[in-house]
Amino acid sequence: MKAKNYSAIIEDTLTETKALYLFICLVELVLGVFLMFFSEITSQILTIVLGAVLAGVGVFNIISYLMNTSSSFRQGILSGVISTALGIAFIAQAETIVNVTSIILGVFVIFEGLTCCKRSILMKKLDFDKWFIPLIIALLASVFGFLILIFPDFFEDAITIIVGILLAIESILGIWSIIFLISLRKKAEEKLTEDEKKAIVVK
Repeated sequence: MKAKNYSAIIEDTLTETKALYLFICLVELVLGVFLMFFSEITSQILTIVLGAVLAGVGVFNIISYLMNTSSSFRQGILSGVISTALGIAFIAQAETIVNVTSIILGVFVIFEGLTCCKRSILMKKLDFDKWFIPLIIALLASVFGFLILIFPDFFEDAITIIVGILLAIESILGIWSIIFLISLRKKAEEKLTEDEKKAIVVK
């Protein structure tokens, strides 16, 4: 049986456990709770809130990459600038964008669900026995995200609450996954030789 290349797996976890992704999960948790308890807010206000979230994540992305010289500088600046620009556009053009708010929320849910799926696969590679549990939860959330995109009228007034619940679940799952991956990575690092540790590239 071929031995696992733990050094390559650990490199992947270094990307998935960055402070930026933990910050995004926390922001999505706040947004999810907000949507659950303030489901009657107007679509225009919701669009402004989404813009503020995007702008906040973008600014955090820019700052985190600028402070970390070992990270991919250009990629961090590019994604940060785009996210910040989109956030500002959402806020400035809230009345125009308001009709696609449900689509944006559905994309949020799908994106975070697929990200959690990727982290679940990394858990499997790091020998976590119950890796399939977070995978199933993430897949179900992603399916609901697709349904929201395809049948927004079916959910009607409940769409805000449903998206809020899904975002809250995914963000909690994301936070747990990141923390657990860090723990699994430490155990995997104990199995590496000194040469394998030197071969790991910090992205």
